Amino acid sequence: MTRNDRVVREEQARDKADYDPDAVAPDAKQSAAGKAFLGIDPGKIPPYHDDAMQARITRIGNSLVPQYQKDLPDTDPAKLRFRFQLVDEPKWRDVMIWPSGVILVPRQVVERMENDSQLAAVLADGVAGLLEDQYYRLRSLARKAGAAQIASGAIPFAGFVGMLAASNAYAAVVQLAHEQSARVSLGLMSDAGYTLAEAPKAWWILSTKETKPMVDVQLPERVQSLYEALGTTWRER
Repeated sequence: MTRNDRVVREEQARDKADYDPDAVAPDAKQSAAGKAFLGIDPGKIPPYHDDAMQARITRIGNSLVPQYQKDLPDTDPAKLRFRFQLVDEPKWRDVMIWPSGVILVPRQVVERMENDSQLAAVLADGVAGLLEDQYYRLRSLARKAGAAQIASGAIPFAGFVGMLAASNAYAAVVQLAHEQSARVSLGLMSDAGYTLAEAPKAWWILSTKETKPMVDVQLPERVQSLYEALGTTWRER
């Protein structure tokens, strides 16, 4: 595939997975069957209206976007138009990224974070995921696996993530993607002046459905990887 072909396909994928909060009905809801077979449809995720909370995630999120991205002209296909949108999704314990640059942030996640640095860790992971082109790498994996319908764009990104989760090869790639985005997210946090030690705490808190003391929660693998990175690579400013 030539670079121009890839740019066109990326732009098409961005258009399909864009999110316009003003275009979503307040009572929009996707059925469980729809999520299972078609993946999450961003057009059926209503925004959550809380001006103070929305302003907070926008402020923190924008502070994490690398300056080189901000400096790119709008005509550059490499520029990502980052937008951080608050949504009401009680079952999510992470942000959801879309190739258009939209990062959907559950208000339940925001409410569980104890400080701005913890929230920055979660948002930085989303920013890192987009910067690392995870969406397109996972599409490529689906294409190689022979999932022609999925790879053609007939099924959204979130849909084939769910459908291929049982694949050992796919799971391994996803794990590596998580580890890479975690490393990149620490760099984004460092550049923006946040406290890196709060990053593993944030994911430790979010590793359970309900809030529990961290001493009562087994150390998640993702958290362990972050602590190892902090101990071997990063030093607080």
